[in-house]
Amino acid sequence: GIFVWIGMSGLKEPLIDPNAKEEATVSPAELGNTDGLTTAEASIRQATYGFNEFKEIKVGVLGRLWKQFWGDKYHGLIPKPIPFMMWIAIFVSLGTGDFADFAVILGLHSLNCLMAFYEETKAGNAVAALKAALAPKARVKRDGTWVNLPARELVPGDV
Repeated sequence: GIFVWIGMSGLKEPLIDPNAKEEATVSPAELGNTDGLTTAEASIRQATYGFNEFKEIKVGVLGRLWKQFWGDKYHGLIPKPIPFMMWIAIFVSLGTGDFADFAVILGLHSLNCLMAFYEETKAGNAVAALKAALAPKARVKRDGTWVNLPARELVPGDV
């Protein structure tokens, strides 16, 4: 199954995703089938098992911006050092009543976070464009003839 890790408490407790599908298995009789599947069989299996792809966890714009501003963590436990030190400096300057330093440090940290967010967004768009351009294809026998399909449309039992 698919696991979700909780790191806020310092404990890693696996939670089974109730929406995760079981691993597809193919019977030996299906492996001996050299004519391939029919389009109807393939669509039934695709409805049963889903697409042949990894599920990506998409984080929204506010979530990505929050991660930049507050600071992500290594494996959900240890804060990354630069944002952690920036927040310590922000809270110390606020606690000592030095509001000029507080404003300058918070402003610099905010500017740094916005720039990092922009660069991360550009990099994510570049990766998405590469994935789309390099989408793998597969040669499959469907309805007794060989066809080229996107690899995400493969189903268990395809030849």
